[in-house]
This record gives sequence, structure tokens and C-alpha cells, in this order.
Amino acid sequence: MQEDSPWLRAYPRRRHRKNTTLRYPTHLRADDCGLTTSRVVSLEEVEDDFTTVYSKFTLFRSYFLHSGTGQNFVNSLLADLRRAFPASTLSEPGCVDVLCLGLGNPATNRASLRQLALLDVLVERDTRFARSRTRLYDPVFRYASRQFIRGLGMQVISKNQEARYPLSPDRYHFIMLPHCAPGLLNNLLLTNWSKHLLDRIVLFSNGWRETRAEFNATGEPEDVIAQAFACINILEPMLVVGDGNQVWKKRRTSRCLEERDFEGMQIQWFRSESLAEMPQNIWDQPPSTFVTEGSQAIDSLEHSKTVLASDSIDHSRFYADLIDFQTVPCFIDSADEIP
Repeated sequence: MQEDSPWLRAYPRRRHRKNTTLRYPTHLRADDCGLTTSRVVSLEEVEDDFTTVYSKFTLFRSYFLHSGTGQNFVNSLLADLRRAFPASTLSEPGCVDVLCLGLGNPATNRASLRQLALLDVLVERDTRFARSRTRLYDPVFRYASRQFIRGLGMQVISKNQEARYPLSPDRYHFIMLPHCAPGLLNNLLLTNWSKHLLDRIVLFSNGWRETRAEFNATGEPEDVIAQAFACINILEPMLVVGDGNQVWKKRRTSRCLEERDFEGMQIQWFRSESLAEMPQNIWDQPPSTFVTEGSQAIDSLEHSKTVLASDSIDHSRFYADLIDFQTVPCFIDSADEIP
């Protein structure tokens, strides 16, 4: 790497080892999409076969279930989930729907497969969750990944709605967004913009303050940042952050560590009393969306985090952790084919 090369935030799933805030832009979720690290790259990738994926998945699950560090991590998240959802839900098996967006491709990316393994363990360990009511979506899911996820008993959403998924007002919801761009979270919040629904949502995502600081460091125009954080800015004062996945100091060294592949991710939920106290006009006039305007706003820029797609989706542009419907309506390999 050239010493005078620029450093820009690319929102990776595995942060740069020497600097947790900045990352060289040519990586651009390379691990997630199976990309090389050149400026213009192909989206062609080689997936692990089912046997290899299953073997790795089993190994990662075993870490979370049986190793001391993995067990502590899982138990800390489960403790946060007990705090986050109302106590009455503890006696209601299967009362929580699970939605995971932006996972990446678990058949090509180790971090994505570890995140899927953790999600599977949480669904297994918390009786309020159920695999049959667990839905996942990422445009980079290829056929093998979709089949593997379905083989776990989970559902794969077949259409790219840029996180604008309406949630059931009669259910509780656990939303996992592993190292996703703030625009995805903003779209999800905006689509479900009501005090009743937000009071039923628990997030497992990056800290909002840290995400804003890192996004500001990219040098994006202020209007783009304002759109990406429209809902987040309103709701942040009433956000409760769990105690799990805290930075810990490694013994006999000065290094401070977090659980690998989950850096900065925490259980977060909204304080019911604060939601109830918000003026009604805030709910009547929701903030502007990021995608409907933001996609065009970003597309009009010479964006430093742009990579070119393969011939099957020629002339499309991919942004770090945000692939819009116009670029990929379903999945990067094809429309979904449910057996």
C-alpha cells in the first residue's frame, strides 16, 4: 500500500487490525462479496461447498456453546435480551420475530458464517425466538448460502427492499444488523415509525454514536449524513444500550479486545417512557427517508467507495454495505429459486 494513499471508512465486518476507525477503500467489503482488492473488481466468487460450510458452521457454533469466552459472550447477550424485552414475554415461547439484514455471504466469508452461527445459538437458547420465524436477507446471498440458511430452518427474504420491511405490530422483534450502513437502520426505523412498534424492537447492531463518528470521518456531504441519520438522530436520546460485548483487556498485555467479528455491536432498545413522552407531531411527520432520496444523492457523487459489478449486472454501482434495489432486485446471482 502506498504511504500517501487515502484512508476512508468502508464499514467492514472485520475492522482493519491497526486502525479501528479507518480502512483503505479498496477493500470495500471484499471479504463479503468474494472480491479482490483492486479498484475495479469482479463479483465472481467461489463458494465453499455444503460440507465445508456445515463443518465450519458446526465449529463456530461449538465455540459459542462450549468455549469459556464464547459462552460468556452468548450469556451476556442473553442477559441483555432478558432486560430488553418485557418480562411478560419470558412466558411466551416464540413471541419474538427475528430479522437479520446485511449478513454478507456465509459461504464465502468467515465473519458472516460466525455471525450466522451466533444468531443460530441465540435463537436456540432464547425460547422466545424460533428458527421458523427467523428471516434473513442480503443481496450477496448466492444460491448455496440461501439453501444452507433454509436448511437451518430459517427463512430467506427473496426481494431487496433496502430494509424497508414492515414489522407486525402484534409481535416483538429482534433485529440483527451486523456492521451495516446507517441507511439500512434508518430505512427500517422509518418504515415502522410509530411509538408502539419501536417499543417492540430490540436491535443488535453497532453503537449509534460510534457509527456517526465513523460516518463523519468519510467526508460525506452533510445532506447525505443528515439523510442517513434522520431517524437515528431523533431516537438516540431514548436508546438503552446493553452491557454485553464490552471491550475487555487481555491478560498480561495492554491490548483491549472485543469478540471477533462483532466489534462495536451491542444489544440496544428504546426506553418505553421516553417514547411515550415524545410529541405526537413527531410521529405524524416522520423524517425523510434515506433510500428514496439518498440513493440518488450518493449516485450523483463520484463516490470513493464504488466498485463495478460483473457483466450480469453491468453499469451498476455497489456502495459499502448498501446495495439498492435498482442494482440488485433479488440476489447478485439471480432471482431466488425456492425448491
